[in-house]
Amino acid sequence: MYTSCGSPKNARKIFQSIRRKDYYSWDLILEAYVQDGHMEEAQKIFTAMPHRNLVSGTTMLKFHGELGLIKEAVKIFDSMPERDLVLWTAMLSTYATSGHFVDAERIFDEMPERSFVVWNAKLTAYSQSGNLEYAKRAFDEMPEHNVVSWTAMLAAYSEIGNLGEAIRIFNEIRQRDIVCWNAMLAAYARAGYLEESWALYCAMPYRSLSSCNTMVFTFVQSRNIKGAWAVLEDMPQTDLITWTALLTAYSQDGNVEEAKLVFDQIPRHNLFSWNTLLSVYTANGRLDSAKSIFEIMPMKDLVSWNAILAAYAQCEHLELAKFTFDGMPERDSVSWDCMLVAFFNNERLAESKAVFGTGYRGVGRHPGGICEQWPARPSPGPLL
Repeated sequence: MYTSCGSPKNARKIFQSIRRKDYYSWDLILEAYVQDGHMEEAQKIFTAMPHRNLVSGTTMLKFHGELGLIKEAVKIFDSMPERDLVLWTAMLSTYATSGHFVDAERIFDEMPERSFVVWNAKLTAYSQSGNLEYAKRAFDEMPEHNVVSWTAMLAAYSEIGNLGEAIRIFNEIRQRDIVCWNAMLAAYARAGYLEESWALYCAMPYRSLSSCNTMVFTFVQSRNIKGAWAVLEDMPQTDLITWTALLTAYSQDGNVEEAKLVFDQIPRHNLFSWNTLLSVYTANGRLDSAKSIFEIMPMKDLVSWNAILAAYAQCEHLELAKFTFDGMPERDSVSWDCMLVAFFNNERLAESKAVFGTGYRGVGRHPGGICEQWPARPSPGPLL
């Protein structure tokens, strides 16, 4: 219910209007904030919950794990008065995907039961982490294999760049599901094989949104905007990932006007889409437009601040650069680089030396440095 309200703000209003809040309403509002990436608000909701259940605990454990906050995820796991197989599996996957393989094995050994789903979750997590040794060991220890197991191994080889083994495994899989097809498509895309990606895409018996987005990204990586548009126009549905890929394509080509048109067609923006448009303007010397976009951005991160700071520095707007630098909530080596360039471009050598002498000590470096699916339509034809 809340997740279809358009924004966490609307979801919060609906939640507050409920007089008697039960487990279900608390779990849903928490899920709404998690899906939108609002860690601070999600944590407030989780803390305020009168009673935490397995659903809310698992939701927050996964959220912390996805953000790399392993200690916090462990605290949630340890605080749960009861644990089911889903919570155990979430902790296992969190450890494995973050590179804590010994802890992942310990959790696996401590689990009260191990279903086929758990075995596949362990294998998939090792595969996603890029650790082929652990993935192969988990695969060999499994009592049996299915398409999920084989697909995980395909992805593991793809992750380390061994396309030959990925192809071999794909050819051995007799009953392929949409995830298997998507994994092979992603393997070709990761290797930069545009023609092979297109041939496989055309041969797929059905496609999902993920399939189409992968193909759009592959065309974008090859700087083939025409091909990307052809895939998009044939898609029954699109999402933020689709449009952001096209926005990136026009950004790479320096096509400011087309990038803005694509940006305006995106139904709902995230931080990445805002930053991409900002970078289009800054990279092409559109300082006034970049400044306007920066000022209206509903959210900003270090990438946003560094982008506008770099634009001021390169255009020799020293005072604006200093004002921006002083107002930054945080800084990194790129921020200090920008100020060094700003002072140097304005022949303020004393300030340049001061930045070099103080700023880089602080950062410790020197400058320079889904799954709905649908039947596939007839092949669109030869590679565009």
